[in-house]
Amino acid sequence: MIDIIIVGVPNVGKSTLFNKLLNINKSITYNQPGITRDVVSMVSQIEGIECTLYDTEGFLGQMHSYHKAVLQKAHIIFFVVDIHSVEASRLLLKQVHQNRRVDSKLVLLCNKCDIKEVNDNYECFTLGVKDVIFVSSEHKIGFTEVYDVITSYTQFHNKSLESVIQQDRIRLTVLGKPNVGKSTIVNKILQYDRQVVDNKPGTTVDTVNTDFEYRDHSFTIIDTAGIRRKNKVITYVEQRMTSNSLSGMASSDIVLFVVDITTVLERQDLRLIDKALSKNKVVIILLNKKDVVQDVRRYVDYVKYQCQKSISLVPIILPISALNLRSTNVILDKVIEIFNTANIWISTSKLNSWLQHVIKRHMHPVLIHARKKEMRFKYVVQTSKFPIILTIYTNDLTVQESYTKYLKNDFRKYFDMPNLPVQIKYKVSNNPYVS
Repeated sequence: MIDIIIVGVPNVGKSTLFNKLLNINKSITYNQPGITRDVVSMVSQIEGIECTLYDTEGFLGQMHSYHKAVLQKAHIIFFVVDIHSVEASRLLLKQVHQNRRVDSKLVLLCNKCDIKEVNDNYECFTLGVKDVIFVSSEHKIGFTEVYDVITSYTQFHNKSLESVIQQDRIRLTVLGKPNVGKSTIVNKILQYDRQVVDNKPGTTVDTVNTDFEYRDHSFTIIDTAGIRRKNKVITYVEQRMTSNSLSGMASSDIVLFVVDITTVLERQDLRLIDKALSKNKVVIILLNKKDVVQDVRRYVDYVKYQCQKSISLVPIILPISALNLRSTNVILDKVIEIFNTANIWISTSKLNSWLQHVIKRHMHPVLIHARKKEMRFKYVVQTSKFPIILTIYTNDLTVQESYTKYLKNDFRKYFDMPNLPVQIKYKVSNNPYVS
């Protein structure tokens, strides 16, 4: 596994290069300086080589400590300059030299160029970087040489590439409105300033993934941009921010939904929580800033009441203070507890004992469309864990939604899994020996 970092001053095409190398649209790109504000990273394969690629914000002043830390572990540094304004990058290049590791490969990428300008422009060579490649990130010109840098580095250093195993990694997405403390919580969990934090709403723009370890468990935490109400999302960048935040939720196991304890849950908050639950995500509502109120229990009860009125399942509710490190331990301990509860296979015999118990207590209404045929639930199997998915074999697929809700609620109670989502699928059994 090699680490590759993309560095440069604002608006030289770093995020476009990042997206084109990965063939995805992860970093938000726009013709405006300062769109990227955090280090965005992704594990991927480039030319068959396992690597972590980092996209950074554009620098004009001093580098943040986290960026220096990434520079110090990077094997390859792509220093991107705009071919039309090379001089603006000179001071930043000096900082890169001061903070890079000794054996790292530094490559100057002169971006926004065409074939003619390659022959006419010599200013890039005045920066004193030995390896210079002329590229157009937008049109993938010069990418063959960029790929060659990556492959030749691995061959020369004879790196043993390890595959990234994701199945036991718990993926957390931090979601919520702008300025409720999401990035502060991420920084406290990681115990260093990974995210840029500011009192001004909208500081986080990209979704930012970071891997970490806690008590023998592997985690990926995804910090997202604050999601504003639909009628307030106007610009293209805001639309992309919202889209990326929702994508981050879709790829996670557990959603940490952050709410300012002094404000009530708005309709959009409840809609987002319900959306996460409908996609079988475990949701933990983090009531942040509990240190500014006196009767915390009253606020917890009110949020619980709001959820009971509006959504299908009341999530786990945790009052916290993002400024207090002990609160972050409470969050992670709760996550591990949930993981240990839901990451299990329940024996088929136990499941069928439960099924017989639940249908005896309350039978499904007769099927009017099928001449009052009786609905038969024949047997049940577990087909997935974390999230738990059950498949129930029946004689008809038209199971009432209210009955499915009844089965889910009883399952949670019977197996002591309160607040956890469970999905039930139905299949028609063609087995003549099953009544």
